[in-house]
Amino acid sequence: MKGMLAMSETQVPQTLQQAVLYYADPNNCLEFIKQLRWPNGVTCPTCGCQRCTYIKSRRLFICRKCKKTDYRPTAVFKSG
Repeated sequence: MKGMLAMSETQVPQTLQQAVLYYADPNNCLEFIKQLRWPNGVTCPTCGCQRCTYIKSRRLFICRKCKKTDYRPTAVFKSG
């Protein structure tokens, strides 16, 4: 997208304006949340496997080993 800020993985927006522009892209949001929830890569909460596939149309990950599908990147915000 033209005019979009390019942020590295270690760089975060410093101002509200930068944050609004950067996180307006759903892919940037997903990558940020993945880094928060799974800093060492996406891991299945059931079997611990790191071979997980993201299903974009359903916005969730599926484990290739145990096929568990009920974990979503946004679950980091759920209390519990």
